[in-house]
Amino acid sequence: MSELPLLPKATAVWLVDNTTLTFSQIAAFTGMHDLEISGIADGEVAIG
Repeated sequence: MSELPLLPKATAVWLVDNTTLTFSQIAAFTGMHDLEISGIADGEVAIG
């Protein structure tokens, strides 16, 4: 069974908005790339 969240982008959006975790920490937790997390934080990807 996978250890990654079911909704990685939604999870990443929530973590960016509500925590002080680094992009690298969020990327490692969600299985996404650091640049995807940066795009979420910049409002270019997965606006939520």
